[in-house]
Amino acid sequence: MSTTGIVHQMDPRNLVAGGIESCIAGIFRYAPPDETLVVIGADRSGAGRGGTGSTALGELRWLDIAGRRVGFLPVARLGPEGRAGLVPETATLAFGLVRFRREIRRAVDRLQVHRSETGAVVSVLLWGTDRVQCIHGDSSRALRHRSASYWRFLRGAHLALERFSVRRATWTYVFSRSGAERLAGTSSRVSYLPTWFDPEIVQTRTEPSSGGRSRAVWVGRFEEEKDPLLAIRALEAFVDAGGAGDERDAVMVGDGSLRASVTSAQSAGSGVELRGSVSQLEVASEMVAADVLLMTSRFEGSPVVMNEALAAGTPVVGTEESDPDQRIEDGRNGFRCAGRSAVVLADAMAAARSLSRSVCVESVRELAAPLIVPRLFTAP
Repeated sequence: MSTTGIVHQMDPRNLVAGGIESCIAGIFRYAPPDETLVVIGADRSGAGRGGTGSTALGELRWLDIAGRRVGFLPVARLGPEGRAGLVPETATLAFGLVRFRREIRRAVDRLQVHRSETGAVVSVLLWGTDRVQCIHGDSSRALRHRSASYWRFLRGAHLALERFSVRRATWTYVFSRSGAERLAGTSSRVSYLPTWFDPEIVQTRTEPSSGGRSRAVWVGRFEEEKDPLLAIRALEAFVDAGGAGDERDAVMVGDGSLRASVTSAQSAGSGVELRGSVSQLEVASEMVAADVLLMTSRFEGSPVVMNEALAAGTPVVGTEESDPDQRIEDGRNGFRCAGRSAVVLADAMAAARSLSRSVCVESVRELAAPLIVPRLFTAP
């Protein structure tokens, strides 16, 4: 029986839907039962040092998460998720890793790190420790675009840290096919691993919608890389194209720095609801109730939200950049649209409503978390 430390700037007591934390939530549920997990992360209680709700740093405590006993060793104190400060969160976490490196060595046998820059720090501080590096996307592509990351100003430095981390890792899993192909030249210990969906959370509906009303949904962060402004225009065009006997509505789920811009761009009485951030279970409910998922990303790694939608039986319409692994099969489980036209996306959403929900479910059957997650704990 071994103990794996999961290194990421997260607070396992307050998991958020989407991104790396959704992947880690799947790890909690589907890691091999004989594996002990300890999150080496951050206290995001929101209270000041020593205040009500604050957590002592460097002290290991145990939590019950998804029916599993999970350790939590906080090494940094950060604000609520999504509220960036002047100091990058990875820098604050790195300082905590330096400060509590002895406590980390005592708590775990090996490490699983979910950011490459953090992996570079860990490889120096905790040399000799067995370390699996997880990379959630293709950094070379992501940092060329309108990323919200501080690293967009230091792209070359980030890519150098990534190469350093990959070379010193015991094994690296990349959740992006293009990213894995690029990094294969850096180390022979690199594998592509697709992201997954959690069958315990995702609800499935294989019959067509009833009631004469169609619903489109968009799920993501309100940031430049997800292009929510294109989404609001496409969803409004989709709703506006409906009529008597073809009533339509739409919802956008998420939040971020562009929330005010989206609200300003929204037409009065547009029929598009802005839900804000919700839990994973609420996202699953929105997904299964929808007739089509819209994705407008400028880039993606291996998007979990696409897997979840298809597993729910919901067709996906996306920009070409939304689907780097070409999961969408045009005319079968959705449509991939060239260019970034709101009208083209709206027309594709209307057409996708007639696609077979059963075919959507079948197209991602091999991506169920119980089949993928255990591979993170056994290098090829």
